[in-house]
Amino acid sequence: MALDTYFNPAPGGDIAFTVEAPKLKFGIGSLGEVGEDAKALGMTRVALYTDPRVAKLEPVETVVRAIRAAGLGVEVYDRVEVEPTDRSFKAGAAFAREGGFDGFVSVGGGSAMDTAKASNLYATYPADFLAYVNAHEGVTAESLAKDITTALPTYMRPRTIFVRHEPLPKNSNGKIDRQALKALAP
Repeated sequence: MALDTYFNPAPGGDIAFTVEAPKLKFGIGSLGEVGEDAKALGMTRVALYTDPRVAKLEPVETVVRAIRAAGLGVEVYDRVEVEPTDRSFKAGAAFAREGGFDGFVSVGGGSAMDTAKASNLYATYPADFLAYVNAHEGVTAESLAKDITTALPTYMRPRTIFVRHEPLPKNSNGKIDRQALKALAP
């Protein structure tokens, strides 16, 4: 797999760089601090993303209480789907757009985090849904890399911005055909 030339070192360019990891917090009572953390980040109106099962559990209520105790507004989006689809991302993005949120929090697993990130992206930088997924006419690796690095905070940027590949074989349900995919392997 070849990466775009965007990632190649340039003459006179940096030879070293620093990667700062996001602050991680864990342990007993950490959910009770989410509100103050959100406030410190400048949030005033928070969208909390979770799935229907997790929404019924105590951690979600703890986070909602913490956000409200910090004097912030919060609304819960509890329709996150496990292994999100374009449909669920679009629904999450509509919730974000209509809610006018300036902060996003997720409680649950990767699906909640992915839906919150995608909702923030599409609400903040509206585009055709597949604009961030598939190459469209007029979209180049260079323009996409520039747009992403300008528009998104570092933690939301993908490591690989643009990789071209042949279409994957699909079965009659429109999903990737794993048997046919195995047959393509060298």
